[in-house]
Amino acid sequence: LTQAANTTSTITQAPLSLNAVTDSKTYNGNTNSSGVVSITGLVGGDTVTGLGQSFQNKNVLGANASTLQVNGGFTVNDGNTGGNYNVTTNTAAGTINPAALTVSTANLNRMYDGTTNATGAAPVVTGGTLFAGDTLAGGTFAFTNKNVGTGNKTVNVSGVTVSDGNAGANYTLTQAANTTSTITQAPLSL
Repeated sequence: LTQAANTTSTITQAPLSLNAVTDSKTYNGNTNSSGVVSITGLVGGDTVTGLGQSFQNKNVLGANASTLQVNGGFTVNDGNTGGNYNVTTNTAAGTINPAALTVSTANLNRMYDGTTNATGAAPVVTGGTLFAGDTLAGGTFAFTNKNVGTGNKTVNVSGVTVSDGNAGANYTLTQAANTTSTITQAPLSL
């Protein structure tokens, strides 16, 4: 009796699904997600390492919706350089909410000139974070009255815009008055 091996049989790849999971966050200028990718279809002691997911876009989109995707760079550890699996990746729905941002102007110190002009005023962040690559622009600044006052003069702020590549939609913008500016006395010689 001779027992011969069959050398023409087949083992096909098993399906392996790597699934992004729903996640939400507040806008922070990047696409990072804290969600943990779910795995369906691993056999025996096989593992997948280097898994992660991210938002496809860093911006607040539409009705606060953004798609999550499985990041590349993962490794299927099956003793066959991943060849035992037919790998598919699946996306998931996510949400990026606007970040709160408060802007005002730095303290102003100018001499009385009979006007409410707030010369030298510029928008500054006084609450929240303006993330890397995003900038403030424009703005209208004016003292509430023309009279002298030290450290108690109010400068109203309006018209500031955020340039964030998303028409300012990545932020909920609050424009706050500066209430600690100064108008000093003008010299008058008789």
